[in-house]
Amino acid sequence: MIFNRAGEIVVVEQLGPSFSLPKGHVDEGETELQAALREIREETGITDLVLVADLGTYSRPNVIKPGELKDMHMYVFFTAARSVSPLDPDNAGGGFFAPARAISMLPSPADKRQIYKALPHIQRHLRQLEASARML
Repeated sequence: MIFNRAGEIVVVEQLGPSFSLPKGHVDEGETELQAALREIREETGITDLVLVADLGTYSRPNVIKPGELKDMHMYVFFTAARSVSPLDPDNAGGGFFAPARAISMLPSPADKRQIYKALPHIQRHLRQLEASARML
């Protein structure tokens, strides 16, 4: 999950159209964090990221294989980026959205719960950025 200085969260539009948080699979030899960074770059074009929190693993329905669950590992990143520019042709676009709007766009209740889980981390990081700016 990626958020910016305005507290907006990235939601990507995949072919279908279907909306989701940036996500994907772990390639052989990759760590979960390396896979997250690669998938974010492919699905959003964003590379300027600061790791804020590791929310751990959760399960959600597998969109490709209905009836199966898929384990997902969620990280929370901050970025100074203001827009997305997907490199992956299977991602039609997306953008930054206020948390309530992002939640309303996501079809998966498990993904929606991840935003609620991330909000305290996002708010804390934004307060730290504000405090640092006042000290300058």
